[in-house]
Amino acid sequence: MENESLPVNTIAAAIFTLTLISISKPVRHAVRKTPDAYKDTKDGEKETHFMRFILHGGFPRLVADCILLGSIFNVTATWLAVLRPQQFEKVCPCSSPSLFSPTSLAFTILPALALVLGTKIRLRAFEELADSFTYTLTKPKNGLKTDGIYRYIRHPSYTGLYILGLAGGFICIKVVDCWIPYPHVFLAFGVVEFALCITFLRTRVETEEKFLKKEFGKEYVEYMDRSWRLIPWVY
Repeated sequence: MENESLPVNTIAAAIFTLTLISISKPVRHAVRKTPDAYKDTKDGEKETHFMRFILHGGFPRLVADCILLGSIFNVTATWLAVLRPQQFEKVCPCSSPSLFSPTSLAFTILPALALVLGTKIRLRAFEELADSFTYTLTKPKNGLKTDGIYRYIRHPSYTGLYILGLAGGFICIKVVDCWIPYPHVFLAFGVVEFALCITFLRTRVETEEKFLKKEFGKEYVEYMDRSWRLIPWVY
């Protein structure tokens, strides 16, 4: 049975590897860069140094690097679990090969798909908003964007970040699980950290909507009535 499943696992591992390789550069671009650099405008002066750090400074780079390094390790561990189980035990003494199985829906397939989806959504938001995308709260140069992906959600770039954060966090937790015998402790820490990020970004979203409502008035209020903040038909 083990020999019969080897080709399936090998093919799945190859697909998983190619997916992470192909998405690595777009992920870094989606997390670290935007079409417009941070500018200190009259409105932007209200932004704090902490806001700059989270949105444009060291934090996005740290997240991008963690996702990249975590992906490299996941690919390595996946191939060891498929082809060299004994070597896998040396690299991941506290983990199980099933956690890195390339056919695992929960531990491998869904996180990889989430990386792809989150990256696509965020880059699509960059592309459609173009030079109207800024870190500071400034009136969009090209007016209020209400078509394309913005027809359904008002903050698609943050939707993409949420998804990337979930996928990246899960990948990094798998890495730590290789050496920490009590992964639930680290998992709890990750949940708390992610909850803080959600709280921060929610505050950011509410601030943006208040600003845009002031700039566009009734037009933005009507746009809010026919669209969703982050998830279509949900929220």
